[in-house]
Amino acid sequence: MIRSCVSLFAVSIVMVAIAPAAAQAQLSSAGDLDPSGRVLAKITVTITEPGTYGRPVSNVSLLIVTEGGDRIGTRTNDAGVASSWLKPGVYRFVTPDPVVWQGNAYTWDLIMPVRPGMGVIKLSPENATKVTPVVTPTATAIGRPEADVPRDAQESLQTRRHGSWFNIGLGYGALVNSD
Repeated sequence: MIRSCVSLFAVSIVMVAIAPAAAQAQLSSAGDLDPSGRVLAKITVTITEPGTYGRPVSNVSLLIVTEGGDRIGTRTNDAGVASSWLKPGVYRFVTPDPVVWQGNAYTWDLIMPVRPGMGVIKLSPENATKVTPVVTPTATAIGRPEADVPRDAQESLQTRRHGSWFNIGLGYGALVNSD
């Protein structure tokens, strides 16, 4: 009985000592390597105000473009952080849609090296391009902006509304016809 209690106590001590190290080993930092040689690229999007700490921006869509033109899409989480495991190389980090904050709109298009030991890629107004925000039509009570459009123009809108619009940023996009 005493021997089993001592064994249980020893195992408990070992588990308490190992558990924090095991939990810490599971968290990857920017610049860490995985077994296949990829590097963890972490990107933060923060909007700052004079005299205050930055405000993380969630749900920002990012495109990571390889030197060969391949694209990897990711999005920031609630903490304003996006991450992706990438092969070492030079990448283009692009926000296809502007981030609007207090009447200003910001986009990013940065070329950055991704290599082991790198730090966090920080997107902020200081390294952004300021653009004119796109004004969208306001919806009416029933949620249809075209309700204010004359009837003959509405019919024209109805006949042309057969496709999908893909936004590629800064007010540009492509309409793919589904007819």
